[in-house]
Formats: sequence, C-alpha cells, structure tokens
Amino acid sequence: MNTSELYFLSVASELSISKAAKQLYISQQDLSKHIRKLEKKLGVELFYRKPVFKLSPYGEAYRNSLERIRIIEAGLHKEFSEIQNEKVGTIRFGIHFTRARVILPRIYASFSRLHPGITTSIIYGESHELIKKLEKDEIDLMLGINVPSISGISEEYITTENIFLILPNKLLFERFGADADKLRLSFSDEGADMRLLQGTPFISNDFNSQAQRIFDMHLNETGVSLMTSLRSTDHYGNIFLAGAVSQACCVPQTLLDAARVYNMNRHEINKLSAFRIKGLDHSLRISVLYNTESFVPQYAKSFIQIVKDEALNASEKYKNGLH
Repeated sequence: MNTSELYFLSVASELSISKAAKQLYISQQDLSKHIRKLEKKLGVELFYRKPVFKLSPYGEAYRNSLERIRIIEAGLHKEFSEIQNEKVGTIRFGIHFTRARVILPRIYASFSRLHPGITTSIIYGESHELIKKLEKDEIDLMLGINVPSISGISEEYITTENIFLILPNKLLFERFGADADKLRLSFSDEGADMRLLQGTPFISNDFNSQAQRIFDMHLNETGVSLMTSLRSTDHYGNIFLAGAVSQACCVPQTLLDAARVYNMNRHEINKLSAFRIKGLDHSLRISVLYNTESFVPQYAKSFIQIVKDEALNASEKYKNGLH
C-alpha cells in the first residue's frame, strides 16, 4: 500500500483528522491533502465531514478492501521469509486467560522445543474480542469458543466440551446429611439435577462467559434459582473459591483441571466433585481460527496442531467429571 492509503486507514480508525495526524507525526493540512488526493483519484467522497466526521459508504468499502490488502501483503512477507528458510518469526495467539492457565504451558513447551527461534506472543480476551483482532490481523491465530461462521475466517474444529457443576462434598453433606452419598451416586450416573439444588449458594462467572450463559439459560428453563453472592471472570479461580467457602459454580470441561489440583492431599469431605448437568444439552465448540487471507507459515501450522492436540487432551481427561 502507498502512503496515502496507509494514512486513510489511520483516519478511518480514529475518525479524526487531528488525532490521526498526531499519531502519524504530520500536520493536519498534509493529512487532509492525502485524503482529498485519494477522493479525487477514486471519484467518491470517503468521509462525511458534517454534521459529524464519519466514513461514507464508499469509505467503508474502501477501508475493508485496504484491510484485506494489508493482510495479504503481511502474509506475502511471511511467505518470502519461509522461502528464504528463515527460522525466525512471531506467532500472535489469542486465548482466554482462564483456559490458558490449563493448556498454555504445555503448548508453549512443545512449540518452543520444535521452533526455538520463533517468538510466541499471547493476547488474552473473550472470543468475541479476539475475533475482531483476528479480522484486523492484530493476531494470527485464536482458540475460539462457539464462534459463529464468519466470512474470511477459517475454523479448525477441535472438540465439543460439556459444562460441569462443581459441588464441594462438604456442601452436599451440610445440605443433605445422610442422603449426600446417595445423591452423589445419582449425580454421577444421571447428572446433577438442579431442581434438587434450589437456593444453593453459588459463585457465578461474568455475563460474557459462554458456559455461564448456557448454564443460566438451563436454570431459567427449569425454574431454579441459586443464591449468587459473587461474580468473577475467572473460572479457574472460581473453583478454588468454591472449595474455600463451600459454594457451587459451573465450569467448562477443561477447567476441571483446577478441581483436580484443589483436591490434591485433601480429605474426602474437603474435596470438590464435578458432575454433568442433567437435561443440559448445549455445549461448547472449541476451535482454532485464523484469517483465510493470511499466509500460514509452516511453523504456524505446527503451532495449530500443537494447540489442537493439547486442547483435546486437556478436555478428554475430564469428560466424565470428578466424583
């Protein structure tokens, strides 16, 4: 892309000539000249100046085309580097920080052994945040949860995860006494019946959590209300909180690794159990996603395969929960 096109993208991002000029270290007058030059060349108005400064429909179409060109050019440079057998580069990988706590150490350990010259850059966020970064070529790959089909984005399916209910054994015995063992066996065989847990003290995840939204929908459908006094964005941390204060929580399958860690060297009454949820049919689709128009070098293909292997292994380990 030429200078005027790059300048246009900056103005389109900031929607302000003055802010873009400040970022580009040029005068507002010079920047305006570049924009007018493009508009004259294209024969259309790229921005509406009044009543507010914003992209015109032509400007939006032009911005989208230039973003695709930028991604293709970046991929071309990567492809040239691979042709020259350069063993250096960077992987920008998007993942939710909670899931990263379980699988990222193994992913990085495996990848760094195979590709010691490649830098791994980790960007944390929710799936809906990361997909926007992927579309803008701000990341190369991401681990997505229930991401809908999007034009220009390639998806490699990994697995489907269930949502589990974490219940401290102490909480079960406090609420059900002599019937607690019988209830645990029933939950192990058939899944936790939330109707039997009406009013249970509960630690909820943030509203952005896919697992929490699905779980809340199930509660609404079954007419069950839980006693929620705490919300947190960290499923992993919620498991330790559940054990510490004897409350329940819900988590994706992979995150049961935190319950395993919590249970280590604890007496049975102080351990956590994790059960499938009876009647909950919705699940989480786990995938690796990348921009279709980006060049994927060999080391990135290797990274994708490692992510798929480690994510699948971590999920399969807990498909039956913890009882």
